[in-house]
Amino acid sequence: MLYRNTLKPMSALTLLGLAPSALALNLVTTVAPLSSLAQQLVGEQDSVSVLLPADVSPHDFQVKTSQRRELAQADAVFWIRPLLESGMAGVLGQMAHAHSFADHADHADHADHAHDDAHPWLSVTQSIELIEFLRDELIELAPQREAEFARRAETAIDRLEQRQAQWLQQMQPLAALRYWVFHDAYQAFEAEYGLDHQGVIQANVNVSPSPKQIATLSRAIGETGGCVFREPQMDARWVDLVVGDSPAWVGVLDPLGSAYDVDADLHINVISSLVTSFQECSSAIRP
Repeated sequence: MLYRNTLKPMSALTLLGLAPSALALNLVTTVAPLSSLAQQLVGEQDSVSVLLPADVSPHDFQVKTSQRRELAQADAVFWIRPLLESGMAGVLGQMAHAHSFADHADHADHADHAHDDAHPWLSVTQSIELIEFLRDELIELAPQREAEFARRAETAIDRLEQRQAQWLQQMQPLAALRYWVFHDAYQAFEAEYGLDHQGVIQANVNVSPSPKQIATLSRAIGETGGCVFREPQMDARWVDLVVGDSPAWVGVLDPLGSAYDVDADLHINVISSLVTSFQECSSAIRP
C-alpha cells in the first residue's frame, strides 16, 4: 500500500491545449519530505504518493509485493540513495523509471556539498538541489510543462531561502549547545547552523548498541550533561538506558516529519521543528 496525496483535476487544463490524460502524472516518492518537495512542483491534476509512512525508518524498510505493483505503474519513482533506503535499493535500482538524487548529484556540479549524506532535505542548500533534481526529472517526463515546473521550482526555492534567513537568526545563539543525537542524520543541518553533537546513541541504525556502548554513552552523558534527542522512527529504549538517572534533558528530533500531514508544507515544517527542538534544548539546560 502506498500513502497517497492525490490531487483533484484542474478546472482549466485547456490552458496548455492538452487533455487531462496527457498532462496528469502519477508519481511515487520513498519518504515524506521528498514527497512534500515534489508536491510543490506538480499541479492539481497530478498524483504524488509516498512509499513509507513518516513514523517508519527507511534504513531497513522492505518493499512489499503489493507496493511493487504500484511502483511499476507509476510514471516515475523518486528516491534519495542506497545509504538511506538501504532495504529498498535493490528493488529501486532495477526500475528504469526510478530516479535517485545520488545519480543526479553525481552528474551535477556540486562538488562542495556532502552528497553522501543520507538526509539531504535537512539542509536548505541540499533541499534546493533536491528541488532542482525533481524539476529536471519532471521536465523529462512532461516537456510540454517545462515552464510550469520551472516556475513552481523557483517559487519553492524562494520560499526556502526566505525561511533560511529566519532559521539562521534563530540558531545563531545556539552554536555551543551540548547535545546527543540518536543517529548520525544531521550532518548537513549541523553544518549549516554551526552545531556539533557530543555523540551518537546508535551509530549503526541496523545494529543495536552493545551493553558496553550503552555504559560508555551513559557515563559520558552523566559527565557532560546537555540534551539527548530521541526520534519517533527509532527505538526509544536506548535513549532511556543511556540517560538513566542523569539530569540530561530529553527532546525529540523528527527528520521525517511524523507529526505532520504529508503535504507541500511538511518539508519546511520538518526543518522548522528541528530549529524549535534545539531552541527548547537551549532553554531547558540554560543555567
